[in-house]
Order: sequence, then structure tokens, then C-alpha cells
Amino acid sequence: MNIIMDLEDPYSDRDTLDLAILRNEISPIVCRFGSWVITFYGIENLDHYYQVAKERVHEEGWVDHIRAKRWSNHADFVAALIMAKGLWDSPEPPVMARWFRSCLS
Repeated sequence: MNIIMDLEDPYSDRDTLDLAILRNEISPIVCRFGSWVITFYGIENLDHYYQVAKERVHEEGWVDHIRAKRWSNHADFVAALIMAKGLWDSPEPPVMARWFRSCLS
């Protein structure tokens, strides 16, 4: 059996991803951007126990705050933040359901 792994992605191996989820108590994942994931809770990091609650994604200063963290992939966080803002900006459940499905496919 041949297994192709993405050497750029430390979580291309499902066991590694599962361990990161358990270690950092990650909520159910909706969409992933490198080591940053959008979850039912908000935005969470797979490498470090770091979370941004969905109620706080619209606060100013997150980009600069995360940029200052040496361990963080800034571009992945920005992508997750943009997507999360779009997700939680709409109170319409059908819109959220369509977005969840598009992320999972």
C-alpha cells in the first residue's frame, strides 16, 4: 500500500492530526488553514493551545497580535480569520450550512 504524504504539511498523516486535536482539545473542525482551524468554538491552533472565540473574531488587532507570535504561521491565521469573519457575520442558518458543506467537500 502506497501512502502519499505532503512533506510541507505536518498534519497530512491522520494520526498526527488526531494527536494534535487531542493534545490541544480542539473543537470539531469545520475548515483547516495549515495549523489554524475554524471550529465550532472559533479559530484554534493545532500546534499550540491558542483559541479565538467566534464571538471575538470581529475585534480589531488580531492580525498584529498573531503576527507577533513567533510560532504562528501568520498567513494561515489571516486566511482562517477572513473565512471565520464571513462565516459568523451571517446569522442565517442556511448560509452557514452551505458554507460548512463547501468547506468539507
